[in-house]
Amino acid sequence: MRKSDKQTQDWLTLRLPRQTIAKFRKASALAGTTLNQYILAGEATLTIPDDVFDRFMAACADVDAPNAALQKAATALSAN
Repeated sequence: MRKSDKQTQDWLTLRLPRQTIAKFRKASALAGTTLNQYILAGEATLTIPDDVFDRFMAACADVDAPNAALQKAATALSAN
């Protein structure tokens, strides 16, 4: 490793159960990525309690119409 690389890179070591590592390796292989790419891409499942999900869904149902700035941004994004 070049000296400049040592100055700009750090290592992160995780200790995980072997079963968890095996699941990550299998998932990354199925996704066609390296293990690091898969983990950094955030391919994970988040489990939340039912009451939190219910509050989230209620909040999603009770929203105002998008304002002009948001509509303009959405139009610009869809044009690309």
